[in-house]
Amino acid sequence: MPVNTDASGDTVYLAGNLSALGLGQSDWAANGIPIDTSNRSMSVNGGTQNDTVANWGGPGACGNSAAVINVTVPSDTPSGDTVYLSGNYDVLGTGIPSSADWIAADYPMLQTGPDTWTLTITGVPVAAFQYKFTLGSWNNVEETSSCGFVSNRTFGFNTADSSNTANDTVAGWQGIGGC
Repeated sequence: MPVNTDASGDTVYLAGNLSALGLGQSDWAANGIPIDTSNRSMSVNGGTQNDTVANWGGPGACGNSAAVINVTVPSDTPSGDTVYLSGNYDVLGTGIPSSADWIAADYPMLQTGPDTWTLTITGVPVAAFQYKFTLGSWNNVEETSSCGFVSNRTFGFNTADSSNTANDTVAGWQGIGGC
C-alpha cells in the first residue's frame, strides 16, 4: 500500500476472484479479504502475500496522470531478487512525505517476464519525478555496462488525465557480475 495510507482509517480489502481460494468468498466483492494496514500484509490460507500499490487511484487521492515505468534488466540479475523503483515520490502531489524519498526497497516492481518489470505511479501535472532502479539496496543500484554511475532518470507529468510510458533498460548492477 502507499506509505501515506492511514493505518488508523478505513479498512482496506483485497478484491479479486476470491472463489478460487475455496473459502466461500464472492468474486470481486468490495469487502473481500481485509488487509492489515499496520504491517501492509494479508494472510491467505495461513501464508502471507505481499504486494505493492504505489498510490491510490482517484483525483482526490493521487492526481490524475499516470506513468507506467517499464524496465528491462540484465539477464544476470539474480532470479530471486526483486527490482525496486526508488525516487523523489514527494513531488507527485499524492501526500507521500519527503522522508519516504529515495528508499532503496520501498516500491517493488511487478515482474512481467524473465528480465522485465513494471510499476504504475500517479502524479499531479507538473510533477517532475526522478528515479533509479535497485535490487533493494543501494549496494545493488543500476550502473552502466562499464560499471559507471547512472544519473537520476526523470519523468514529467505534463498534462492532466494522461497516461504515459517510460521504457528503460538497466545495463548492469553494482556488486553483481563484473561490477
